[in-house]
Amino acid sequence: MEVFVADSGSWTVIVTDVAGRSCIVAAGENWESVEALPGQNT
Repeated sequence: MEVFVADSGSWTVIVTDVAGRSCIVAAGENWESVEALPGQNT
């Protein structure tokens, strides 16, 4: 799974299978990055 985020805030999630085929599974706008809480895996 990969997440691509543009400077404009649009985002796309792509999943790639073991054969190398990729598929867009989600996309949207207004991406907001937040800091992880202490103790969360990053």
